[in-house]
Amino acid sequence: MTESAVVEDPESAITLLSRFKDWGMRISIDDYGTGYSSLAQLKQLPVHELKIDKSFIQRLSDDQSDQIIVKSTIELAHSMGLSVVAEGIEDEFALDWLTSNNCELAQGYHISRPQAVDALTPWLKDHAQLNPRRRRAKQRHCICGNRKCRSGHSGERTGK
Repeated sequence: MTESAVVEDPESAITLLSRFKDWGMRISIDDYGTGYSSLAQLKQLPVHELKIDKSFIQRLSDDQSDQIIVKSTIELAHSMGLSVVAEGIEDEFALDWLTSNNCELAQGYHISRPQAVDALTPWLKDHAQLNPRRRRAKQRHCICGNRKCRSGHSGERTGK
């Protein structure tokens, strides 16, 4: 669900998302940071994950404000027991910066372009091995890399 959909009708969104969560579905808020939601709304939403919008990720190398926003969003989400996905990773700087700031999941063209079904399995086999620096980070208590984190994240560690 996009953040803007939650902002438009928060009561209906909370009701619907609660029902989905009761059915065992994992719920993500997509495009987080672009929909003007309040922190009061965020704490009421029965979600598992925030997906930080690519508009904040794509300028990490040269925009200190975006670095502050993304880092504080990662910390906020983890403090609330949520996992974080960074969208729109298009360069090594962003991937390394996000890894060093404990963002546990990533997507973007730097990692891979969209794959056809028949190409996905070979691609996953070729890219399953994390580089040594990221492998050491993964060996900590939580896959997000934060030794104090108790959020119980699931999924793969940020990496190629």
